[in-house]
Amino acid sequence: MPEKSTTGISDNINKYEVTVSALLSMTIIIIILAVILYLAYITAALYLSAVHDTRPPRPVVYVCCLLAIVSVSLNGAYGVEATGLLFLSLLTGLLTVMTLTDIAVCRLPRIFTLSLIVLGAAFRYSLEELTYSLLNASLWFGMTYLLRQFFITAKGTEALGLGDVFLIAGIAMWTQPQHTPLLITAAASGAFLFILLFCRHRHQQALPFAPFLCASLYALTLLPDSVFRTSEIFT
Repeated sequence: MPEKSTTGISDNINKYEVTVSALLSMTIIIIILAVILYLAYITAALYLSAVHDTRPPRPVVYVCCLLAIVSVSLNGAYGVEATGLLFLSLLTGLLTVMTLTDIAVCRLPRIFTLSLIVLGAAFRYSLEELTYSLLNASLWFGMTYLLRQFFITAKGTEALGLGDVFLIAGIAMWTQPQHTPLLITAAASGAFLFILLFCRHRHQQALPFAPFLCASLYALTLLPDSVFRTSEIFT
């Protein structure tokens, strides 16, 4: 009996230590996420104020921060390792800054979209999946660029901005090939529904597409084992 009692106490202590360690790691990740989101907001604010004399819309800032916290917290609960959570935190920062700038002025600075592609390449390299991701990103970049050129030639208008083309390539870098078309379709459907509900009687020349693309990628990260590898119980 004493031996069993000692073993039980030891197991409880080990479980307690594991729980405390996990909570501590998650707390550090959330603090890092908060810093990244703050830097994303400052970056967007500086760009918008310097180039376009405007500010990021505060309601959108709050929504982006909420989505980022929920996404990182859920993936932590799913069992994603610290490295994956750090990549996710950086991803949410980039999604936030691109959403804020595009929704304010319908512009996506190239440095933001290229950063998404480079960070996605680093993430896929860490998973030894870089080759397939590069092919996926190249395919989607080529298709959307040709679609853009077709509309420019045939209609004289841009169905997609060049920033959106680079953003779609970045999303393709982060996602599995089977998920990418679903993401793009969901974003396009969301934009179309938004136009039907809110823009039918407005003579608005351009609708920012990046917020819908970013929202679709946010939604995908909420699902277990979709972008980031989770623990065995979720796979």
